[in-house]
Amino acid sequence: MQTHLIEGREAFKALRSNWNELYNKDPSAQYFLSWQWLSRLYNRNTANLVILAARPSSSAPYVALFPLRIRTRYSQTGNFYYNDIIMAGNFAADYTGFLCDPEYDSAALPALGRHLAKMDWAQILLENLYCSEERLALLTGPLQQGAVRTSNPSRTNKRDNVNNLVCPVLELPETFDAYLDTCLSSNTRQKLRRFARKVKADPSYKFTIATPETVDRDIDILMGFWHTKWAARKGDKIDTLATTSRHMLKAASAARTLFLPVLWHEDRPLGALASFMDPVREALLFALAGRDESWTTPPPGLLLHGFSINWAINNGFKTYDFLRGNEPYKYSLGAQDRRIHCQLIETKSGRNRSGKLDKRSLPGVLKTTVRDYRSNRRQQALAGLNQVLATDPDHPQALYYYGQHQMAERDYKGAVQTFSRLTQNQPQNALAWLRLGQCQYGQKDLIEAEVAVRQALLLEPANMAARSQLADTLLAMRHKQEATAAYQSVLALPPKTPAEHKLVQRATTALSRLRPVATAPILAAASPLSPNRLQQAQTGLHKPIIKTGRPPTRLN
Repeated sequence: MQTHLIEGREAFKALRSNWNELYNKDPSAQYFLSWQWLSRLYNRNTANLVILAARPSSSAPYVALFPLRIRTRYSQTGNFYYNDIIMAGNFAADYTGFLCDPEYDSAALPALGRHLAKMDWAQILLENLYCSEERLALLTGPLQQGAVRTSNPSRTNKRDNVNNLVCPVLELPETFDAYLDTCLSSNTRQKLRRFARKVKADPSYKFTIATPETVDRDIDILMGFWHTKWAARKGDKIDTLATTSRHMLKAASAARTLFLPVLWHEDRPLGALASFMDPVREALLFALAGRDESWTTPPPGLLLHGFSINWAINNGFKTYDFLRGNEPYKYSLGAQDRRIHCQLIETKSGRNRSGKLDKRSLPGVLKTTVRDYRSNRRQQALAGLNQVLATDPDHPQALYYYGQHQMAERDYKGAVQTFSRLTQNQPQNALAWLRLGQCQYGQKDLIEAEVAVRQALLLEPANMAARSQLADTLLAMRHKQEATAAYQSVLALPPKTPAEHKLVQRATTALSRLRPVATAPILAAASPLSPNRLQQAQTGLHKPIIKTGRPPTRLN
């Protein structure tokens, strides 16, 4: 069984036919693994989304697809970065999971597990996983080997004791009358019938179902009620949650999978209820509801659920899914428990299994590391740089900042090695050549310093810092005439920054102290070495001076 990771929006789009075929075959497939729902994730941000795929051969279609999200986390106590792998739908989907052709369960699911075991991670969180115990064991078996530990975190809300790993679902009978007679208690049945008759008999009440023309209005009604209900409890998160929910509802509407009835009294909306339609699984999934909290009777919530269940039965749906949470009202409507899984697999050390970071995380780690470096949080920055270079020893920005750190610590020997590696990888990088020359100057390797700085000037002739460093180097070598010319070349450039103003002052002071010498052409400081000096310089240099007319590479 071949396995690999699929990344990027276009690669995901290319899977559509294969994806839908697997969705139809897999009895555990559910709405939040459908092409329509997952495509909204890929339309927003694909930066850390991957699909772990398995197939019998390179020419065969995929028989298993597992959408995942790779994150980068930071340990405050240990001062190190690590990766965790979570489900792609976390924070938006009630259910997560994978698609697999049932005929390939015993081969494909362990293959996915073996591939996961070889990836760089410190934690894998299989949260809200919708699958059987047997399938879970096949997937996670290969992950249990080595220095790892496994736990099953609770997802019970302590405030109201709601267990979000219990997902009540209602199996729908053939008719609504059969539902009332067989699924409800006598008390609930009487209430629903009484209030339904009242609403039907009174023309001031009506139900509407969202259409393309009214869906924006109806979503606004629903989210307004929802915001009022949950604002105090959700606190600062309420606006973010509302925005996410609104986007999810609009995406479902665009995919024609949104069912959104509204109950009205005359022109006053009393409540709204949103559900997702899954015609393949013949399921209606209740997602979100809101009502006017000042209205008491008839109860909008009960009537909207009754209306939705009646509509689902009449339109051929087989299940009415209340999704996560074992709130009591769900059982009053006839639901039965169904459980999902939450399993955490983590390394005992807390670090990635291989000791290296996932390469997808390097840009983010480096961005944070540079911010730490510039904010003088040097220990955090150094930890990040070490981890980036352990993963990618030739990473140009990491090499540069690591060399800068070594220079600040006056570890010129180490800095020379670092910047030498950077110039070997990026010979057009003028700044790297300058830093190499500065470090060699700090080591008093003046000949090599001169060659490196001249290379920087060959790539970037108007670099004032390089002209100044060349002048200092020449002066230390007692080449006063050339040093004078180099200092004069500094003065030939207009200073643009405070640092350049200081370089001008230094050059002016140096020139005032030098005895009058024959003045060389002002830009001679950027010219190549004389043949004798070039031969002398290259004797101790790792590689010859590179002459090229290509533009220099610069680091951000």
